[in-house]
Amino acid sequence: MIKNLSGHGSAIAHLNFSPNGKILASASWDNTIKIWQLPEGKLLNTLIEHKNGVTSLSFHPDGQILASGSADSTIKLWNTKDGTAIKTLLGHSGKINSLSFSPDGKMLVTGGEDAGVTLWDFDLDDLIKQGCARLENYLENNYNLKAGDRAICNS
Repeated sequence: MIKNLSGHGSAIAHLNFSPNGKILASASWDNTIKIWQLPEGKLLNTLIEHKNGVTSLSFHPDGQILASGSADSTIKLWNTKDGTAIKTLLGHSGKINSLSFSPDGKMLVTGGEDAGVTLWDFDLDDLIKQGCARLENYLENNYNLKAGDRAICNS
């Protein structure tokens, strides 16, 4: 044994290394996620927003976002640098059992007790293209906008 990392108040449900292997995230039935610096085992942060046990974790391939699934039926996205919650994703009617980012980070897949598998689009390039396609006429024809603002989607 190298080191024992203690601090959770209940059973550990899931563990996940960051892509660079320098951070470990632990999920617990105490409704929290703990972020540990390795190899020292120093506790960096405790993430508290889930209302029920945290069941699954996945780091985005760039290491800047951690996704967590919970028995409260939510998926939360966390900023790994400061531990703030970025977004809560709703889409399951029961406990989240598993989640994982795709290797390219453009998709998050979640599975829960509702027997459903949900795919979440994280392809920001595609989302920007879709948004610009919807705004094209507005941007071209709204003369209340500055010329530079009308050209925002031209790049």
